[in-house]
Amino acid sequence: MIFITLIFLVQSCLLVEEEFEHISLYPTNGEYLEYSMRDLFWGDSYFYHYEPIIPNVKIANGFNKITQIEGYEFISVSSNQTHFATITTENQVLLYEWNNLTLNQYGQIVTIEDRYQCNNILLFADLEVLLDCYDGKQLYLLQLMNTSFNIVYSIQAEKPISSEIQGIYNESKAFIIYSQYYEFIYSDANFHLSLQIQLLTKINSYKLVFLQEQTLIYISQNFTFEETSQHNSTSQITLNYFHVYYDYQALSECDQIFILQQDSEKNRSEDYQHLYGCQNQLDYYTMLSYYLEQQPIQIFMNDEFVLFQLQGYLKLYQQEYNQWAIAQTEINQHNSQIYFNPFNNYLFEFDKQIIVYQLVIPSLQINLTDQQVQTNTYDITIYASFLDLGFNKMCSVQISITILNKNDTNIYVIYQDNTFQEIFEFTNQQFSLAQLLQIKYTTKKGDPHNLYFIGIAKKQIQIYIKIKNQIFKPITLINITKQAQSLQVPYNIYETLIIGLGDKNTVYLYQIYSNPFQEYREYRFKQHFSQFLITYNCLITLFRNREIQIMSLNFTGLVIIDQDLIRKLFNLDDLHFTPIQITANTISLSSFLFINNIKNVIILTISQNNQPLPISIINLTFKIKQINIVNQQLVLSYLCNSGFHLCFQVWNIQNYLKPFFVKNMMSVHYDNQIQILSDNLFFYVQFANYTVMAYNPYLPEHTSLYYQIELSSKLICTVGTTGERQIQSLIFYENKISSLSIRLKIELQVNQSLNFERSYPLVTFNYSVTSLLNETALQYTPNQSQTYLSNFTYFQPVTVKTLNLSKSDLNLNERTFTIPMDIILDRQVSLYKFSDNQDNSRVQYFSNNLCKFTNFSNYSSEPNILDFKLVTAINNSFFVLQNNKEIQIINQKKQFLYSFDYQYFKFSYCLKSTSFNYTLSSICENQTAQYWLSITFDQLGEVIDKNISLIPNRFTNISKIINLLTLNFILGSLNQLDYQVYLFNSTSGSIQQIGYKSYQDISIALFNSSIDINLENLGIIFYVQEGIVNYQLFKFRNNLIEFWGIHQLMWKSHYTILYIIYNQAFLIITNNEGLGQLVVFNLTPNNKFQLLKLESIIATIPAYGNLQQIPNFAYSNGFLIRQFQQENTYIIGFYNITQIFKKKLEEPILMMGSLNSISYEYALITNKENQNATCLAFRNGSIIFYPINTINLKCHFKKHKDTVNVNLSCLNEISSGLYDLTFQLPDLQTSRSGWIYSLIIIIIIQLIGFYILIKYRMKNIGYINTQIEI
Repeated sequence: MIFITLIFLVQSCLLVEEEFEHISLYPTNGEYLEYSMRDLFWGDSYFYHYEPIIPNVKIANGFNKITQIEGYEFISVSSNQTHFATITTENQVLLYEWNNLTLNQYGQIVTIEDRYQCNNILLFADLEVLLDCYDGKQLYLLQLMNTSFNIVYSIQAEKPISSEIQGIYNESKAFIIYSQYYEFIYSDANFHLSLQIQLLTKINSYKLVFLQEQTLIYISQNFTFEETSQHNSTSQITLNYFHVYYDYQALSECDQIFILQQDSEKNRSEDYQHLYGCQNQLDYYTMLSYYLEQQPIQIFMNDEFVLFQLQGYLKLYQQEYNQWAIAQTEINQHNSQIYFNPFNNYLFEFDKQIIVYQLVIPSLQINLTDQQVQTNTYDITIYASFLDLGFNKMCSVQISITILNKNDTNIYVIYQDNTFQEIFEFTNQQFSLAQLLQIKYTTKKGDPHNLYFIGIAKKQIQIYIKIKNQIFKPITLINITKQAQSLQVPYNIYETLIIGLGDKNTVYLYQIYSNPFQEYREYRFKQHFSQFLITYNCLITLFRNREIQIMSLNFTGLVIIDQDLIRKLFNLDDLHFTPIQITANTISLSSFLFINNIKNVIILTISQNNQPLPISIINLTFKIKQINIVNQQLVLSYLCNSGFHLCFQVWNIQNYLKPFFVKNMMSVHYDNQIQILSDNLFFYVQFANYTVMAYNPYLPEHTSLYYQIELSSKLICTVGTTGERQIQSLIFYENKISSLSIRLKIELQVNQSLNFERSYPLVTFNYSVTSLLNETALQYTPNQSQTYLSNFTYFQPVTVKTLNLSKSDLNLNERTFTIPMDIILDRQVSLYKFSDNQDNSRVQYFSNNLCKFTNFSNYSSEPNILDFKLVTAINNSFFVLQNNKEIQIINQKKQFLYSFDYQYFKFSYCLKSTSFNYTLSSICENQTAQYWLSITFDQLGEVIDKNISLIPNRFTNISKIINLLTLNFILGSLNQLDYQVYLFNSTSGSIQQIGYKSYQDISIALFNSSIDINLENLGIIFYVQEGIVNYQLFKFRNNLIEFWGIHQLMWKSHYTILYIIYNQAFLIITNNEGLGQLVVFNLTPNNKFQLLKLESIIATIPAYGNLQQIPNFAYSNGFLIRQFQQENTYIIGFYNITQIFKKKLEEPILMMGSLNSISYEYALITNKENQNATCLAFRNGSIIFYPINTINLKCHFKKHKDTVNVNLSCLNEISSGLYDLTFQLPDLQTSRSGWIYSLIIIIIIQLIGFYILIKYRMKNIGYINTQIEI
């Protein structure tokens, strides 16, 4: 059996509801397989479970509860990773021990004297306990000795707002850092002192002090604080919390600083600066945004996670994925004390219940490493729901799990080199050594992912940089005199290239700086080395089977790692040290050193002073031939099957303290000419005939052998790259660079002229796959089906349709029938006419002798004499045309109502306008300033009030303005670059920025609006930022407004609020391709905050060809307008959505007409009673009035005809076509023999009536006795 797994990424968990997606997984006996929930669902803080439960399969949620015991109310917790010391609110000290995944009380409870008020507790590695306590104006440091306290230090001190005590270690010295937090008030400025230290940091032990700038302070060799650098923030912000951490796996050259910044004026608390603390200085890295509902109390992080403690709950994010939280759990709102162990991801919550969690990335885990399970197939369903809201209307994915045997070759698919593409070739060069290098981390401005090629040719080091269009440009040439045998090229955080050349016993170092300054050094060893490595800060040299030497790049600070040191580091007296290979992940700037010690892998980390620190050991039962790193996987190569094969094991090293076995990969026949290479994406095995087998260790065992590539020469170097919206490996051989994609796609091309009617068509296709390992294996999958989301814009040349009419469609008196055009047409249409009409005049254009269109009115135009630039609909009552001097008010029937002159304001231009109720709001400008102009009308359109307010800032561009009661929102740019959202107070003349960074669009509306500024109103804002949709609730009364947290809702979409009824919001969601969905959201309270929850999807609106959609919608009383752009033309499309609740979901709403314009501006007024509307726009110096109606086709039929034939011609911006329509009339003829039956029935009825009448009249007459005389 051969398979292709098609994974359908659910664009939002909310949008699936009851529809299930289906995927197949094929784990192998002996394998550990994880499948991330991120690959299945998009959404924030989901909880997962699956049914039915099967052996060896489980789902790990973000907060995986380990144990739980009774606790107390705590005010401080400290840990040395094995024990915990705590202070309770009852002024007691308790110790706990963490051992074998259980937490137990350790020792006795000790009570603190009542006179002491203790704030913090500190626990040292040797279980010594220290407390900071205050008694009046005296500070005491108390040391716990058995069951009593000794005063070890005291000083007179004012009681602070709060205090903090921590222990740090700087090389061999231990320090106690104690800080007191006070608030000093000088005139109008508040100064807050904050500090943070990195506990147990092995590289740079320092703390930060924030005042008006960010200052780096470190502990000098004289054990004093020294200030080394300042990093001034670029904006006026309050830096009120930060966290420092160190990552062994990436960016180990620097400590990493995570700073929460809050701008009180902008009411923003979700922006975080990510800084580097490198070589005693601070460098800016990036700005991150986490969408939190409130300001965090604490932040914890390591190389995997970012954890926020907020009021009442914890929120967990995966590093580098700040769009969605992966988990969330509730805690006590006030008294929970949190401790996070960054080295093993255990989280301890100390409260009345002490709960221990292990933080994990949510995934489906299939563990077959210790068991041999019979080949079987299981079908499960994974469910996702938000927090504890239950599993109602949750999203689901069906998964089929087939367990395979190790020797199963039927399903092993190896893709050939059809995706292997040459991208660049070096001419007139022959490189003997080469290396490709991508810069992953840098403080350098500009492109953060520069790609370099470094080659050795003609006794020259030639350095190239990749520029656009897959071109490599030479930037530096360095002449050399030696013939190098090996090449190493790492880099550092400042993008300095460190080029190392090696021969038998000498290393030559060239450091290439960006100016480009060069620095050259060489070092000759007394003996031959077998291998050397260069990292960002040191040279590591291997002397096979004996020792490893480490020294700085200036060849100082020599440290020798031998058997004695290794045994001492790991406290193992029987550990034999026979190193044969070393490797490190220099691309990620990791401090880890992996040592191939033949029967085990030793993992060390190298500190800034070249000192090795023990991490872990992987013990094995075979002799390792080679080790390779593929991102966070370690691949071990070894001889197997009596030396005839080369086998491969994969170990996960993400949790570096506890690496674990993952899988085996397919073995190959061994010969001594095999070459093994790797990068951060693939593992390569090249044979003597130059064939390359490329493995992806992250795929399941039976799909990990990914590519077979036929080359004609030796593979020299590879590098995994990211950027330019693709992930790929670059491979250098034969003086050319080729690319190898990490993803394979099956592309289905659908014939755009596919014949289908009103519903989205179901496309059926077939495919078959064979295996390179087993040519007899064949998987054939017949009749696979996918719903094709057509845009309904391509007409057939001739569409033949027959429509059966009913008697209700007919008017027998007029001998006509009437049919709505939206029943006839099954494509999006701009214009339709009768194709058999010989009269080309405009009057007869839409009728002929047989049929005509009813409710049809062609557009009309008026000259735009006054050069109006803006048009606005006021409360669905009348239009307002506007220029820089005046406004004119006209109604839906084009009748002039009033005009209003304001040329005394001397505006040069009016930029944007909007309306709310009967108020027109505009932004107009002159040469010196911009103003907010408000004009209020009565119900007849006469101006009753006006106000003008100076805007303190001058916008270079304005995209949109929105007015809601007293709230004035502006989406505009002050710097011609970023569009930001501002709230302008026209009463006070103040303006403030809200939201985050730069936005492409916003949509704002009110829930349960009281239309009274003296009462509380609830509103919602949708932000579209870089293809991501977020929403934020706010409430306001009078001029006071309070914004709540920002929530992320969806990727790659535009949201527009159509209308809101009570707590239900009706919106149109449109993706980047133009596909729209009409949805209903409910505002759902969830304990601490309110959330939008999808109630249902009502209908869909297809894209309009490939035309660019503009987020400029209008909606009123069932009529919707969408706008598109084609070069310099704006296309206004009209849709009737009054019947959306009666439509099936698979039947889209199609465009019923369109209008071309040269201006972005338009306005819409609807007549709810008559079900029509009018759109007003500008074109070619004219004002266009476009009536929008539900068009019907009305035709005459003849008495003795059964059918009526009509030919229509339809067109849109993309195509055109003919409709050959046949209307089948119902049977209108009466049977000739039917009259006799009718006559008989009438006679019978009359006789029965006569009989009843006679009987009734005779019933009251007595018996008549008649006698006859003779």
